[in-house]
Amino acid sequence: MSDLVGFEVPKMDWTPGPDLLTRFKRFRQKCELLLDGPLKARDGTQKCKYALLWSGDYGIDLFNTWSLTEDQQKDLKEYWKRFEDHVKPQANHILNRYYLRGLKQNNRPLATFLTEARLLIQSSGYPPDLHDELMRDTLVFGTDSEEVRRKCIARGNELTFARAKEIARTDEATQMQLKAMNDYDRLNRSSQQIPLGPTHHRITAYGGHAIKTLGTCPLYVHQNGSIKEVVFNVTDVPGPTMLGCKTCEELELVKFNCSLETSKEDKETRLKEHRPCKPHQRTSRYPSHCFEGLGTFNMKPYHITLDSNAEPVIHAPRTVPVHLRDMFRKEINTMVELGVLIPVSEPTDWVNSIVPLKQPTAKEKSPKSESASIHVT
Repeated sequence: MSDLVGFEVPKMDWTPGPDLLTRFKRFRQKCELLLDGPLKARDGTQKCKYALLWSGDYGIDLFNTWSLTEDQQKDLKEYWKRFEDHVKPQANHILNRYYLRGLKQNNRPLATFLTEARLLIQSSGYPPDLHDELMRDTLVFGTDSEEVRRKCIARGNELTFARAKEIARTDEATQMQLKAMNDYDRLNRSSQQIPLGPTHHRITAYGGHAIKTLGTCPLYVHQNGSIKEVVFNVTDVPGPTMLGCKTCEELELVKFNCSLETSKEDKETRLKEHRPCKPHQRTSRYPSHCFEGLGTFNMKPYHITLDSNAEPVIHAPRTVPVHLRDMFRKEINTMVELGVLIPVSEPTDWVNSIVPLKQPTAKEKSPKSESASIHVT
């Protein structure tokens, strides 16, 4: 089942009802999305077992009543056909039409109301060319808005389902906007003042500077159908309301999947392995004369190959601080005399910038490349 990590496993609801066939079709569609997606590489037998497992106990009981040949047991289409034959007799056209006749919006969103109406019409055995006309009638008869019903009836026989749906959507959007405006006015007219409580936290901005807190107040936060009381810090600064990390975890907005467990022995071993080396520990690995004077090592020359795709870069000259210019010029001349540097008076493809640094031993300073440090002793 590792292929299904992060996916919701389909479940079939076999409860008898007018929408049983619709529920089965939705269940089959979810199964086919998984079987043709993450489980596409599985063979026919495995796919049949997945579908049977997801169908639940009742589905397995139905399977046990079937008489299947060896080939049919590997054919997923045969499973779907037998399941559908079982639920089809329970799709009563007359009963579905009865439910459709009495369908009302009942303060539900328009999209939810129309979806239920569409499913009932599809399960009622009406010809497809009558579906839009039935949807129009259901919308006009079942809407909660008298204004929508009045406008639709006023159009008479010219009214289509698309036009009725547009009228209902416009009315729904208008009602939502008016409700939001009324709620805003009601909040502004409220004379109740909530006293601020003391704060026990120090709040800082991203830059590290402290933000003055006026106090705290409890507010209710709605998340996934649940309501939680959260204590907010009140500040006199512009910006949106923000939730802290702990509150986000409690509201299940974020989840940290990290767990590190180390034993005491592993901790001590890792500290020893990764303890940084001091300069004298590095130089002690080599003979002392390697760090005296200027010279070369008696070894095979190292060949440096430039990447063929590398693009030349020319850095602009940097300004040298006034108090370092004399030492900087003296050090450059010394390195030229020793043959470390070679003067170049013509344009080149590569120009690297340097930064003069004064040595703590105060001999003077040495140029430092952006990618490496050159220490002259």
